[in-house]
Amino acid sequence: MSKTPSGHDTPSPLSNVDLTVQSSSIENSVMTANIVCRNCAGHESHNTVDTSSHTQPWIWATGPGDTGGNAVSSDSQNADINQHSNYGIFYMDMTATRANSTAIPSISGKADTSVTPLPSSVAALIIIHAVCLAGSFLLLFPLGVIALRWFKSVKIHWMLQIFATVVCVLGLVIAIAFSAMDPEYNTFDQGHQIIGILAVIALIVQALLGYQHHRNYKKTGHRTVVSHAHLWIGRTVVVLGMLNAVL
Repeated sequence: MSKTPSGHDTPSPLSNVDLTVQSSSIENSVMTANIVCRNCAGHESHNTVDTSSHTQPWIWATGPGDTGGNAVSSDSQNADINQHSNYGIFYMDMTATRANSTAIPSISGKADTSVTPLPSSVAALIIIHAVCLAGSFLLLFPLGVIALRWFKSVKIHWMLQIFATVVCVLGLVIAIAFSAMDPEYNTFDQGHQIIGILAVIALIVQALLGYQHHRNYKKTGHRTVVSHAHLWIGRTVVVLGMLNAVL
């Protein structure tokens, strides 16, 4: 099975690579594979192989294990692949891999490899996180606005908005939990993570402003600065949350 990745997306199949695994073995917890690739340097892909490089970067990944039906037992290019539980980067001296070379390629690793399997609960947490956040921004918050604008129901409006905000906070807590377990995301420097955290913080501020707006409106009968802040923060954060759902 030959696939090539782009960023953090699922690897895409390569149909134009002549790749053969001649042998593979695991001995003393070391995995060894003898692989012949007859056109790796010239295949059409955004990932290139420089056969003259002494430090060609490669990635490795294994798992998840055979528990819970997660093991991949197919060589199909279209087989579904779950997120790997172990992964890392290594570098290879490609000058020792060419057909006219008899030298064994030197391989060097990198210290930031992940060698601790991710808990099986991570996949479920990711789904719950997506449902909480996407459901709130794409469904609950718009319904709350419709309840107020079209049906003039302040009660349904604030009930839906408060419920959606609580769901978003729950989704954020879940995201922080599984990000902390994953070495790929535990630095919290991804755009999706940063925008998501800021959006949920803004939601809490917006909810407090909404409460103050309601109190002021009952006293004065008209909007105040707090009212406009509540409206515009709400509009901005909902649009931001929708956009972040696709990042």
